Formats: sequence, structure tokens, C-alpha cells
Amino acid sequence: MNRLFGTITAPLCLLAVLAASLGAPALAATAYPAFPRSSSVADIGRWLAGQTDLPLSSVVLVGPGYVFSFETPDPETQTAGLVWRQIREEVTSLGMASRLNGRSATASIAFDCPRNQATASDVMVYAGNSLKGGPGHAVAAADWLVANPGLYLMDLAKAACDASFRRPFAEPPVSTLAATPATQMARAETGAEHWVQVGAFASGAAANLHWREIQRLLPTQSAGRGIRIEPAGHDGKMLVRALVGPFHGAVPAQAFCIALKAKGGDCLVR
Repeated sequence: MNRLFGTITAPLCLLAVLAASLGAPALAATAYPAFPRSSSVADIGRWLAGQTDLPLSSVVLVGPGYVFSFETPDPETQTAGLVWRQIREEVTSLGMASRLNGRSATASIAFDCPRNQATASDVMVYAGNSLKGGPGHAVAAADWLVANPGLYLMDLAKAACDASFRRPFAEPPVSTLAATPATQMARAETGAEHWVQVGAFASGAAANLHWREIQRLLPTQSAGRGIRIEPAGHDGKMLVRALVGPFHGAVPAQAFCIALKAKGGDCLVR
């Protein structure tokens, strides 16, 4: 997999370049949902869940103005050493929508993992999110493109070729914390172990999004902590409970909860 980190060449935005190459007329203007309020992973995840039909579990890349996913189930086709994936893009900014001349797209991409190359075919751009609004135009491409550092094609190649690649909205491992200095400091706290409940959610992915938002709001207080996800049914609904910790002693747990409430959050020390 080291060959994925190849030599830098000219910047490349694959689907935008291919779409622009056809010179198709602009897609008809239609009222579509507003774009996410920020580029944070948490806001992107909430926007995808509320405004598109794209499953968060299929997302492999969140970038500036775009989200890419591998269609589910991932194709397992391999031809002459190539790994094929059906790609879907959802646009998350006005600038990228202008470049793509649409708000969503699909393509078939063949990854030549040993040679660090990819080629796209059957590129289809749509006017609206969730592949709606009518297809704009199709593009056939046969040229091989190199996946270079700093370009989203490299991350797509890693997702297709590297079995250890972790998707942005993958559910976090339950309960393990890295042995960082901050973690060691947390373990040095004295007192009974406490956890801070920060909410109940429909899925582990949603709980993970909330935890990332908390980490953004409270970077210092979150350092060395982790998230624990537990089942929590209510009125017949399947829910999960998210708890942050561990805190060794009631005082640091209460301090965390107070800081979170000051930022508009809700919590309960347990």
C-alpha cells in the first residue's frame, strides 16, 4: 500500500474534471435543500441524514465540498488485478456544485492498487441531491489517473485497496482509549469511576457524531476521554446511550458536565 503515496502531479478533481470536459449546458435551477452550515464532520453527517438518502455507513470520504461513498453492497469484482467500486458523490457546498454542474453524481472506478492508478467510466451527474432532478450528462473516460497525496482520489484508492481503512462515520470501538499523556493523566485521578451520559441516539453512528461535536466544543476537557455506547430501549424503540469517560472521581465528571451545559449540551453524571 505504500505506492498509494506517489509523486505529486497537477491537482485533480476527478468527477468535476470529467463533467466539465463534456461542456454540457448548465442544469436547470431548482430549489434544493440548503447546504450544511459548516464543513465539520458532525454537521455533514446531520445534513446527509436529513437531506439525502445516503447511508452514513457507506461514506468513505468527507472533503471540502463533497462526500464520497461506495455503493452498498461494495462490488467484489476484480478483473486482471483491478478493484472495481461504484462511487457516489454528494455535493456539500455551492462552489463544488458549480464545478460539478450538479449536486450529486455516480461513476464506476477501477483501481489498479499496485500501480497507484484509477480510471473512471459511466460518470453521471445529477441536478439534485440523492441522484434526483434528472441526469445532466454521462461521461466515458479511459485515461488512467494517478492517486497522489493531498487529492481525494488517493483517499478513495486507500478505501478500495486498504483493508484497514476506517470510514468517517464508522461506529467507534466500544470503550478503548489510547495510552496518551492525557489518558494517563485521567487514569491518575483518584476516586470512584464515573461516566457522563451525553444523550440517547438512534444508532452508534449518530452517537459518534455527537461525541465528535463535543470534542470540537470541549477539546481540553475531552482529552484522554472516550465514548462508551450501551443499548437503551424506551417505549419499544431501539436506542443507544452514549457515555463519556472514564472520570475517576465525581468532581472531574461534574466539571465536564458543567462545561458541556455551558456550551448548550445536556448531560448526566453516572
